[in-house]
Amino acid sequence: MKIDFVKFENNLQKYRVTKAKKLSDAGVAKVIEYVLNQVDTKQVDFNSFAFHEGERAFFDFYTLPHHDDEVTEGELLKYIDHPWEIYATVTSIMGVLHKNKKKVFENNEDDFI
Repeated sequence: MKIDFVKFENNLQKYRVTKAKKLSDAGVAKVIEYVLNQVDTKQVDFNSFAFHEGERAFFDFYTLPHHDDEVTEGELLKYIDHPWEIYATVTSIMGVLHKNKKKVFENNEDDFI
């Protein structure tokens, strides 16, 4: 199976979603990284984020459902763009990719999909 990546990318352009980036996203992401990785406070670079970015990460955390909340699958979909969820998902994917970095995926020509 041959894939024309140029044609594939051109076809994807009509589905592109652009969002305005907030200036404080990098600092919020840094706070989330420090918290989820349980970085010791001696190793935290407090100059890498502003106070309001730390506050935003804190308040964003408390908008997530907790383990004792009764949340339906449909309600969980609204958290797909949540900064904490994005960081956790990306970290999980990176872990899976690292774990499988030497895995070889065979090309099955009989695949009808």
